[in-house]
Amino acid sequence: MSEQTPAEAGAAGAREDACRDYQSSLEDLTFNSKPHINMLTILAEENLPFAKEIVSLIEAQTAKVDENTRKSLFKLRSTWDEIFPLKKLYALDVRVNSL
Repeated sequence: MSEQTPAEAGAAGAREDACRDYQSSLEDLTFNSKPHINMLTILAEENLPFAKEIVSLIEAQTAKVDENTRKSLFKLRSTWDEIFPLKKLYALDVRVNSL
């Protein structure tokens, strides 16, 4: 069994913190709030190394919410065209549309 190096442990902790913060903020998005959507976009920009995890959080949240909330989440996603690779955004769109 291998142990994590301090650098690996720090990276894992940073990932967990970023995901926990993003998840909490995403769950607070209960109505169409431009300031809140902007804040989520900034959080995503600040945590680009964890883009895969953030996309997974958004997919999971999208699966749990009603159609009106999905519309708000799509407005958030539409602000990311210049932040995340188009290939990742397309994959997110495909998964969301399959729900």
